Formats: sequence, structure tokens, C-alpha cells
Amino acid sequence: MIGAYLKKHRTEGDVTTKSLAEELKGSQSYISQIENEKKIPSLTKLFEITKSIALLSIKEKCEQEGLEFDEYYIRYQALASSYIDDIIKNINMDSCLLYTSDAADD
Repeated sequence: MIGAYLKKHRTEGDVTTKSLAEELKGSQSYISQIENEKKIPSLTKLFEITKSIALLSIKEKCEQEGLEFDEYYIRYQALASSYIDDIIKNINMDSCLLYTSDAADD
């Protein structure tokens, strides 16, 4: 669940696993394991990954547009917040569906 949402936002933002791993000072393998649901990041790491995806997604575009630091930072914070909201919303929905299907099995 978590990995699929992270991958969705990463690919939509044209962020490579290599650039994300470099930003996080980690490995591409670790990013891949999370996206393929083989590892579950801690909540702290989830926020760090999400913020890094947002940062990398808009960094070059903002530089090309010549935005000042404050404008860039506002866009970055808004994008990171929207990614986090989307992930939390979808995780909650997936959890509800899982709970509902488990209850139906009883």
C-alpha cells in the first residue's frame, strides 16, 4: 500500500530512484524494496521520503521559472503536504477495506 503511493508520486514527479536515494543518502535498492512492499518505512522515514519526492519534483521546475526561495519553499511544502495527505487517506481507505473483508470472512 505505502510503496505504491510513494512510487506513484515519485514517477508522476519524474523523480528517479537514483536521485531519491541520493537525496536520502540511501540506496536505490532500499527505495525499490519500499515501493515493492518488501520493506515498510518508519513513520519518520515515510515523511522524509515523501518530502524528498516533493522537493525533487519541483526543484528544477522552480529554478527554471526563476522563483525566489520563499516561493519555492511554499510550493515544496504544499506539494509535500498533498502527498502525505494522499498517502494517509489511501492507507486509511485500504485499511477499512481490509477490515471490512476480514469481518465478512468471520
